[in-house]
Amino acid sequence: MKQHCNNTAHRRAPSLDDARSAQVKLRRCEVDEVPDDDAAVEAARAEGARDVLPIELEKLGAIVDETIAYRTVPETEDVSGGIERYRTEGADMVTFTSSSTAENFHALGLPDHDGIRFASIGPVTSKTMQTLKIPVDVEAPVHDIPGLVASILKFYGKP
Repeated sequence: MKQHCNNTAHRRAPSLDDARSAQVKLRRCEVDEVPDDDAAVEAARAEGARDVLPIELEKLGAIVDETIAYRTVPETEDVSGGIERYRTEGADMVTFTSSSTAENFHALGLPDHDGIRFASIGPVTSKTMQTLKIPVDVEAPVHDIPGLVASILKFYGKP
């Protein structure tokens, strides 16, 4: 049996028992059926991504094959002019949606600006930011884009 948990609207994952099924459902994955054993899962992920998903699926009894679906590459040219604009004008807030965005932003060596705030999508990204000495002014309690946006609005006192 092959079931998958991916970024589509109807994510699917294997589970070994009702307790595990409930845990998977909490992670917004739909459990189709409880496999006897050895469910095969292809985990397409970013190069260098944390291995949480494959480890958790293996704990559920899945046989996991991993595929590098993409690589996060730092910007080498200022095609949009955003880097230069940040250098000269700064920003009110910089948002980070992953550890790699924080690492690549830091690698740009951009100047500090007074009053700038920094927002993180969640605790893993925040930890990376702290390691890089980037302050965390906002951390989304719900670790997705809508959660980050809601946290930023709340930070600025907007409904």
